[in-house]
Amino acid sequence: MTDTEYIVGRRDLEKRDTETVTSHADVNHVTSIIVTRVSTEGAQNVTVATVSSFEPASAKVDGDKLKVTGTTEPSTTSGEKGYLELTWTHPLQDQAGVYVCEVFALNSNLHPEALSVSVKVDIEDATIPDLIHYISENDRKIENLQNQIDEFKFKIGFLDNDAQSLTDQYKVKFDAIATDIANLKMAANNLTNQNIQMGNITCHSSNSDVSVKFDTPYVSTPTVFIAINELSGSVYNSYSFSPYVSKLERAEFILRCSSSSNGFGVSWIALDIDNDITILN
Repeated sequence: MTDTEYIVGRRDLEKRDTETVTSHADVNHVTSIIVTRVSTEGAQNVTVATVSSFEPASAKVDGDKLKVTGTTEPSTTSGEKGYLELTWTHPLQDQAGVYVCEVFALNSNLHPEALSVSVKVDIEDATIPDLIHYISENDRKIENLQNQIDEFKFKIGFLDNDAQSLTDQYKVKFDAIATDIANLKMAANNLTNQNIQMGNITCHSSNSDVSVKFDTPYVSTPTVFIAINELSGSVYNSYSFSPYVSKLERAEFILRCSSSSNGFGVSWIALDIDNDITILN
């Protein structure tokens, strides 16, 4: 609604059989807009929808069939000082009749103004072309919905295949990890139960034998690893060392101190595994 435009019940309303009574005024501020439906049986008119400076636009009757939008705030683009728009979904004969739109406002001098306009709304019976158009539109919508459903089904099937593929891949990885964990647990148990002993030997003279008894005899002949850890003599001389285990049993082993030096030290470790005797130089 502009300053001097006629007041109507909704924007862009196609008026039919409109009464000749209209109102216009110098409106500065709209305070409320009320749309009523005139009773045809002499009863009190029915308030259909309202909007005011204190309450948002709302429908008062017709339940979910009626959608109401509106405001009393002026528009900065269209020049409207306020509006109230009513839209019915699938209207019936109950929605037909004479509607009155009343606008209460303040003019530029802040004096109250009351404006009103009425319009008659008819309900027409559907014609054969109307029904054909309606059915065609519904068929088109149903076809579009079916196409969307088919597309969603395809995407869901594609996602299901991807999910199954990922599931299979992760199952293989998880199975491999589970196998590795089981092997590690077995190795840890073996290490926990393994008889591991170690010590040091000092060879005081060349070609001498040193006997070492195990604190706990082994169930079977163990494997013994030896390594030279200490030398005696001048660093400027040339020496040769070739210590070795000359005898190995479950309860002891004998080390032959074979060298050209007067003395050297040897570290040893015994494990209950079936491997060849190893000498670490």
